[in-house]
Formats: sequence, C-alpha cells, structure tokens
Amino acid sequence: MKPGYLVVGLGNPGKKYKSTRHNVGFMVCDYISSFFDLKFRFGPGNSQVLQWSSEEAQVLVAKPLTYMNLSGHAVVALLHEYEIDPSNLLVVYDDYQLPLGTLRIRAAGSSGNHNGIQSIIDQTGTKEFPRMRFGIGREYPVTDSVKYVLANFRKSERAIIEKLIPVSVNAIRSWITAGIERTMANFNQDYNFESE
Repeated sequence: MKPGYLVVGLGNPGKKYKSTRHNVGFMVCDYISSFFDLKFRFGPGNSQVLQWSSEEAQVLVAKPLTYMNLSGHAVVALLHEYEIDPSNLLVVYDDYQLPLGTLRIRAAGSSGNHNGIQSIIDQTGTKEFPRMRFGIGREYPVTDSVKYVLANFRKSERAIIEKLIPVSVNAIRSWITAGIERTMANFNQDYNFESE
C-alpha cells in the first residue's frame, strides 16, 4: 500500500554526527526502526526510508543523507515520488532555543533560522507543513550555535532525550489519527523528566 504520510527526521549522516544535538530527528527515525523492527533502505533524493504501518495509515519514515543544509532536496524527491502533499509531511528536528525536554508541534511557520527547515521551505516553495521541534536546551548563552548543535549530548541530556523520543512517536501517531490541533493540545509541553 502506498504511504499517505511522510515523517522526515533531520540530521547529518555518519558516525561523527550520530550523537550530536543536531541529530535528534535521526534519533527519532532510528527509534521507530528499532522499536517496530523495521529496516531502512535507500530511497529517493539520497535518503534512507522505511515504511511503517501506524493504526490505519501507511507512513514513510525518512532520513535525508544530504547533510542538514540540503535536506530540502531529499524531501522534495520523496514528496514527488510518493505523491504526498506537504500537509501530510511532518519534519522532526532540534531547536536550541527551546529548553531541554520540551516538545513543540505546529502546523506551519518560518524556519526559525534552522538551516534544514529553511532548505525544505526553499525547495518545496511552502511553509505550510507540520513540524515537531525538540528542545535541546542550553545552560548558558550560546555564542556559537553551530558548535553547540554539532556537539554531543552530555550524559544527563541524553537521558532526557531518550525519554522524550517515545513520547514524540506517540505524538506522531496522534498527528496521523487525531490531527494536528489535538496533537498540539495534548503533546506541546515541557516534560520534566529530571524530577522522576
């Protein structure tokens, strides 16, 4: 069955970037792969893809291998190949301006200076696609945002992200079955895992 939804996790390919803050999107995709025992294959636009049956829907999960700043090229190729409307595209990515452990889902909007999202907007010609932002936080002012997002999570930060990823997958399923508005109402919050 042809997938009706596309979930794209943003990140950079290669071992060098695997555990960095900028690769949260890839981490969500890898969790789906592992939890549901699904294997990635090479897909359109230089991407890795897998097909996930969620409730009644078929979902294509993808990781662009183009590096972050060119993510839009892979996304456009995937949308065209599978004839998916951008309204059925959900992009998962990091946001250092949100506190660690925060999940924010929205229906559309600007790039917020995120190069991967800007690439998708540039290549698709629209800002009208849902996105899910992971707060990767900061304990101090970020003077070099590139250096910050390309650094590995600290052990304590990684523990919080690993608890937030399953929540994000439930949010993805909610988006598919209940729609964006209900998903935003139910999942947009700061998850205080540190107090558990």
